Amino acid sequence: MGVSYDNVSSNVIRLNLQNQHVWDGDNYSKSLLSGQIIPSLSKLKYLNYLDLSQNNFKGTGTPSFLGSLVNLIYLNLSGADFDGIESLRWASRLSFQEHLDMSGLDLSNSSDWLQELELDDNELAGEVSGFLGNSTQCYDSTLRLIVLDSNQLSGPIPEHVGHLENLYYLNLTYNKFSGPIPTSIGSLLVLEVLILDSNILNESVPENFGLLSKLKILKMSNNA
Repeated sequence: MGVSYDNVSSNVIRLNLQNQHVWDGDNYSKSLLSGQIIPSLSKLKYLNYLDLSQNNFKGTGTPSFLGSLVNLIYLNLSGADFDGIESLRWASRLSFQEHLDMSGLDLSNSSDWLQELELDDNELAGEVSGFLGNSTQCYDSTLRLIVLDSNQLSGPIPEHVGHLENLYYLNLTYNKFSGPIPTSIGSLLVLEVLILDSNILNESVPENFGLLSKLKILKMSNNA
C-alpha cells in the first residue's frame, strides 16, 4: 500500500490500496479493506494510478464517481469483490491509456455500456473466435462499431458477429482473416459499412447480403 505525490505540485497522483497478503492465509482477512469507498476520493483530480484490488467491498457496487477521475491511466479493481455492478458507463469517460483490470468481478448486469470498440493498429495477433464470440455476447444489443484493422488477427471471422443486431460499422481490413465470409453478417440489417479488404478471405459474397438494405460501403478487394 502506498501514496505517491507529484514532486512539483504535491498533488496525490498514485494510490495503491491493493491487499498485499493475498497468498498469506494468516494475514489475509486482517488486511482486507471493506465497506464503502468514500466519495471524497473524487477530489483527487490529479490521480493517475488507483489500485483497489484483492479487497472485500462486498455489499457495495463500483462507485460511479470513479468516472470523474479523468486523469486515470491505471485502474485495478480485480478481485475486489464488488457486488451487483449495475453499470459501467462511468468507465467510458476514462481513457485508460495503460491498464484497466476488472477480472474476477461480476459484470453480468452491466452489459449496456460498450457501444464502440476501436483496437486498430495495436499489434493484436492470433484467432479472435473467443474475443469476438464469447466476449461480445454481453453486448449483442449495444455494440454499434468495431474497428480492428491493421493488426495480425487470423482465422475465420466468428459467426457470432452476425448477432450484434445494432452493428452499423465493421472494419477488419489489413489482417490475416481466412475462410468464407460468415453468412450471419447478412443478418445485420442496420449495417452501413463493411470493410474486409486485404485479408485471406474467400471473396464470394453470401447470397443473403442482398438483405443489407442500408449497406453503403463494401470493401473486399485484395483477398485470396
